[in-house]
Amino acid sequence: MASCFSVAGVSALAAFVSLFALPPLASASAFLAYQAPTMQHSDLLDELERVLGGGRRAAAEGRVALFEDAMRPIFRSLPLVDGDRLPASGARYLLHRVFVDRHGWFVEGLANRGESWNSSSPASFFAAHSGDEVEDVFEKRLGDRGLSLHETAVFAATLESLVHEETHERLKAAYSVLRVNADAESTKEVQVERVIDTYMLMLVLGLNH
Repeated sequence: MASCFSVAGVSALAAFVSLFALPPLASASAFLAYQAPTMQHSDLLDELERVLGGGRRAAAEGRVALFEDAMRPIFRSLPLVDGDRLPASGARYLLHRVFVDRHGWFVEGLANRGESWNSSSPASFFAAHSGDEVEDVFEKRLGDRGLSLHETAVFAATLESLVHEETHERLKAAYSVLRVNADAESTKEVQVERVIDTYMLMLVLGLNH
């Protein structure tokens, strides 16, 4: 699988380290009484579970509230349709902003690279990295009525979890190429440095793993 984000203008190593090193941020919802998800919210997560599996749903679902908190100020400042929904162009812009701000990621399919924000759908990212079914889940909602704040956060959390998975697989591949045992306590510092160099080469060149 080709890399799903570029590292132009940022330190790729910093982006890699930040993915694993940053502690989870506290969300206000964590301190409030439990509320059952609305039908609309659970339907979207159920659809993702159907096409991605329960493990990937759980990985994304745990980050949704954090993305909602991070996105809310920009979401409210953008032109909305039906009062509380983003069209495809607005969703693409917001998703691009949040990933640049949080991780320094320029995600292929979200960054505009000089083109207009409505030149492509943000859902097209998923076609290349997780299959047409996931793209269809988000594309249908975008086409029908746009995305709510919650749905945009689910999009972001799903994308982030897929990047995390891709990063982990690429790192495992780097260990494998160099025949270094990732679980061995005797692994030397010079071996780890070579693994990191190999990982970074694979990332920058967009090599399959």
